Amino acid sequence: MSMLANITESRGERAPARARRRVTASAAVLAVLAGAGVLAAAPERASGRLVSAFFSGDELEFRRAGYQLGASGLAAEIESNQRARSLAALRAAPHAEDAWTLLAPLAAVARGPDRPKAVASSRSAAAIASELTRAEALRLDIPDALLGEAIEEYREIAADPGRFTDVRVNALETTRALGEATQSRTVGFRVEAVALGDDPEVRRAAFELLPTPLSARHLTLAGERAQDDPDPAVAAAAMQALCGGLALGDDPEPALDALGDGGLSRLRKLLYDPPDGAGSAALIDAALCAAAAGDEESQRALARFGGLLEPRFRDVFESRARAAGLEDPAKVEAEDEAEEQARGRERQDG
Repeated sequence: MSMLANITESRGERAPARARRRVTASAAVLAVLAGAGVLAAAPERASGRLVSAFFSGDELEFRRAGYQLGASGLAAEIESNQRARSLAALRAAPHAEDAWTLLAPLAAVARGPDRPKAVASSRSAAAIASELTRAEALRLDIPDALLGEAIEEYREIAADPGRFTDVRVNALETTRALGEATQSRTVGFRVEAVALGDDPEVRRAAFELLPTPLSARHLTLAGERAQDDPDPAVAAAAMQALCGGLALGDDPEPALDALGDGGLSRLRKLLYDPPDGAGSAALIDAALCAAAAGDEESQRALARFGGLLEPRFRDVFESRARAAGLEDPAKVEAEDEAEEQARGRERQDG
């Protein structure tokens, strides 16, 4: 049995008060409720309440029951032969004290053939990992060795082409968050293993989860995918990874060099005719490279793209361009329109 798989058994419910997990419903609030007798039911009754609340949609009661069962109780419920109990426990995992100790049993279910259970387990794992910042890991005294075990387990799930797509994407999110919680602050997943795979949704997620500024290796990979990926939504995500950092003050030259002439040409085409599934956020970040390029063709593409955006996204676009120190896209579009009108008057006069 691995260290991670054994951690629930070894710590059980004896974790110190300082190690309580932050969940959507505060553990401190739930502890007060427990002291008042609200959570005083026996574990077997808590299991029944968990299932009832799961099907009734009573979120507060669901959190209460999950908190009362705790990590070790939920681990037992996850392995239950009763499907309803197992599903409810999988969903409740983020609400347990020391929820991070459930990462191993959740990974085991995520590898299984039952799609609803695999999806539920991977979503809970991603939710748990998202709360586990580096500061929180230090506060809970979680050794990097245990985080490394969890990263490896979910890394394998993310890279497995036989897994369900949404499970793989959730596993990517889990490894990304867990990597941030380690001392080395690693990316977590093996970028090339998923960014070059057969599943476009997984490739897209890999680029969406890359931290900025990109390493030289990731700059090259994102530039290649921006130019050559057969799925335009994946190409847009690769461009977002390359260009999004410009709004945070990154130097545009490395991104433009990685993008190359072929990537910039493809970016202009995506701005002229945004593909289904690309998402406004990805294209807004990608458009920063076109603004940084500053050539006439890119400016026309920006003007076209700005006109296609909904007002709320247009405001975001203009704000991020200004933050990057680039010319205001609204001004560029206005100047372009004025120039076109002037040419029209010249043609009429002629």
